[in-house]
Amino acid sequence: MKGKYYTIHLKDWEENIRGWVIDENEDWLLIHSNSNDYVFDGFSFIRKKFIDKAERGEKEQEVELVSELRKESHRLKYKFKFGDIISLIKWIEKKFGMIEFRDEEEDTIFIGTIRKIIRGEILHLNSIDPRGKINKDFGYDFELNKIRVLSFHSNYFNAVKLLWRHRSSGNRISDNAK
Repeated sequence: MKGKYYTIHLKDWEENIRGWVIDENEDWLLIHSNSNDYVFDGFSFIRKKFIDKAERGEKEQEVELVSELRKESHRLKYKFKFGDIISLIKWIEKKFGMIEFRDEEEDTIFIGTIRKIIRGEILHLNSIDPRGKINKDFGYDFELNKIRVLSFHSNYFNAVKLLWRHRSSGNRISDNAK
């Protein structure tokens, strides 16, 4: 699959994930994500055990052709090693300051920092909302074996990270800002 563009169908999800496969091992695909037409934005690790099928039809070949004609690079500039879910989560947080993932609830994106990992099975998250604020009332624990997609370095991810770091440094965003 490496070096080609695919539409990935995940089990029990309506929405598909599209992207250029950068690398893979027996458990994970690393893709340069493509959420809209011909625009690549961010990267995702997709857990293979949740993939129902991967397709390369006419639409996928057309997106691939446009990308090649543009001479776009689909490489991750950062060194990483495939590993288990915990090592990938820790790598993303160390490299980018926070993590983003989706589990069986396809419509919900979770962003935050690791509060703790319990028995290597449960992730307790310091949740960061879309406005870059820590949600102190968030107390949900995630089963690591249910996480399907780890994403990072998209425009949305980076915007939330900027807001979070700005607010964490004691700054406020005024409603009257000019």
